[in-house]
Amino acid sequence: MLCVICGSGAFHLQFEKDTYRIEKCSLCDLVQVTNIPPIQKIEECYDKGFFETYYGDLSSNNRKQRYEYLNFGNKLDQIEKRLGRRGRLLDVGCSFGFFLDAARQRGWSVAGVELSGYAAAYARQKFGLTVINKPILDAKLDKKSFDVITMWYVIEHLPNPKEVLEHLRNLLKDDGMVVVSTANVESYRARIEGRRWRMWIPPEHLLYFSPTTVKTLFYRCHLDVIHREAALPYERHFRKVGLYAWLNKLGVSDNIVYYARKEK
Repeated sequence: MLCVICGSGAFHLQFEKDTYRIEKCSLCDLVQVTNIPPIQKIEECYDKGFFETYYGDLSSNNRKQRYEYLNFGNKLDQIEKRLGRRGRLLDVGCSFGFFLDAARQRGWSVAGVELSGYAAAYARQKFGLTVINKPILDAKLDKKSFDVITMWYVIEHLPNPKEVLEHLRNLLKDDGMVVVSTANVESYRARIEGRRWRMWIPPEHLLYFSPTTVKTLFYRCHLDVIHREAALPYERHFRKVGLYAWLNKLGVSDNIVYYARKEK
């Protein structure tokens, strides 16, 4: 197994969990699972039970679902603020389509890609969304056709993030934006909790990024990270009362959202 960012074969073993080796690249510092299982086994993780464990009851009164809509409204605020417009949006790993539905309600033209047939079918049937049930590299989409491409907590699941980001770059308009959220392996919480950190869940999570390794990955894909900020529970409320900037500076969250554009 080589480093998925720089291609180095030199690693330092951090520890093992559930027979999976979690190691750090000696060259670029990316932390990754180095004995990745076959793709079929990875895909089997994302069955109906996986989604039901996270979302539970899918009724309209689901508290988790209502929270997701509130959170996505905040994310759209930030995207529109930086992009300066609404347009065509692609959500990669769109799950049940809640984010796409929220974006469409605000006037975006939306499409999604989802590996899980169960989740993709729900998004189509419940919301009438256009969702392609294929890996993103197999989805037939036009080049330079999207204003924004989002990946919410997806990149850590990918065995080939560099290939995926290069593909997304080709789908993005020249002045478009890629928005990616993922956990921060160098966060205070990750350091304090050590091996007990909630994000150590191979083989679902194959990659564990820091701000430095995200920037390195994006640079190698000819994308410039123009902004990064903490992802917080009930973030909109913190912004409303003026506490968000302070909490963001303190680095209290172990999740980060990255905004990137094509290199000029």
